[in-house]
Amino acid sequence: MKVILLKDVKKLGKKYDVKDVADGYFQNFLLPQGLAVAATSQNLAKLKSSQTKIDDIRKKEHNRLVKLLELLQSKPVEIRTKASSAGKLFSSVKAEDISKTIESSLKESISSDCILLDIPLDKIGEHKVKVELDKTVKGEILIKVQPETETK
Repeated sequence: MKVILLKDVKKLGKKYDVKDVADGYFQNFLLPQGLAVAATSQNLAKLKSSQTKIDDIRKKEHNRLVKLLELLQSKPVEIRTKASSAGKLFSSVKAEDISKTIESSLKESISSDCILLDIPLDKIGEHKVKVELDKTVKGEILIKVQPETETK
């Protein structure tokens, strides 16, 4: 069944994409959650008439994400946390922690899903971390983990 997505749906598509999905998936998940509508001729006509506006919105969002990635790559993201004198962190740094730090320092929100950590950071120092803000906006940023206070 063809549907028009009303919101971004992880692993399916972005807002206003037309996708083929199973009838049950549409009836039981997408429709009740308000994530999609059936791709009827009427709905497709509405989508087509507003396509240029949608393209402009997508282009602006893409440009914003490119600028954000450039900003993140221009200087390291500094995170202070408690660590032992040997440099081992008492609590590891997770994607959520990096996301919160970026949001508080840059006033830009980044989903923790965009930060691709294989394992949480557990040592003081500089760590390169992959980020994927969009399918086409990907890169590495530098995370600098520093001790908040040293204990022995």
